Amino acid sequence: DGTVLTLEESDDGRYQAGTYYEFIKETIEESLNNFLSDTTFPYDSESANEHSAGMGPDGGGHGGPDGGQGGFGGPDGAGKPDGATDANASADNSMANAAANDNITRSGSSTSSVSISGTYETAQDYIDALNANGTWVTYDAATNTATITSIADFAAAVKTASKSLGAFDQLDGGQGENTLFGYADGEGAHFDSILADILKTEGSEYADDYAEDLTKTDAEGNTEELRLNAYSPLYYLMPNSEGYETSNVAKYFRVNTGIFQSDTAVSTEANLVLALENYGANVEHSFVWGKQHTTAERTGDYITNFITWVNECMAEEG
Repeated sequence: DGTVLTLEESDDGRYQAGTYYEFIKETIEESLNNFLSDTTFPYDSESANEHSAGMGPDGGGHGGPDGGQGGFGGPDGAGKPDGATDANASADNSMANAAANDNITRSGSSTSSVSISGTYETAQDYIDALNANGTWVTYDAATNTATITSIADFAAAVKTASKSLGAFDQLDGGQGENTLFGYADGEGAHFDSILADILKTEGSEYADDYAEDLTKTDAEGNTEELRLNAYSPLYYLMPNSEGYETSNVAKYFRVNTGIFQSDTAVSTEANLVLALENYGANVEHSFVWGKQHTTAERTGDYITNFITWVNECMAEEG
């Protein structure tokens, strides 16, 4: 809407203040309030998400508080999307199998996550479950809306990181993303220049490995920086990037994501949505409460919803 989004240092020394912080906090609250608006209580969290493919808190997926490493699950229990057919369930099973074999290491700690499972008779019962380890959600029954105390509290309760230090660019180069940005020899390669600078400043034993990988080229003569930029949408969307306006960006995008997913931060998808909107694209997006790293829909099933969206885009084009 024209507001410049800035992230500022907060009183505790972290960057948890400013208009960008408030935007992300409002995005989280909107997701929760959409859930409250969409959900009819009593709410059976298991049946609502029986076949969702997810990794994270409480669903037997990677990085859950119970230490499970299975393919199914999510913070609200394993379950099939509302209205999903058997065919959709089969597709979800395929997603789960792919997720369980994606060569991504998820070994972060999630000991402080709350447990969402079973049936909740009222919205207040559900809110009470979210607040089981300390109050961070305030609920107004008269308006059926909620607010959260902070992003940090949200992350500690339901979005603890599933990856350890280094995350995408793992210190030993063994993460799936390291292989993605690797070379023809099949070995993983470091690609995070910001992390490389930090390691150099700190005198880390890993600094030389990062510096060496960042100077390599692949069989086509492409640098690691070029390979990374080619994979990043923001490289083509941000006005301060050399890639800005060098690509034909699609007119329509649909970005639906489970806000509880523990593989990456809320800001990842939020930044993409903002960049697309500022570029002029038509973006339908939703951060779906309670969903993990899966085909996330507020209501209905993802196949029907996607087809409907495509038809609407075609109709708009005439």
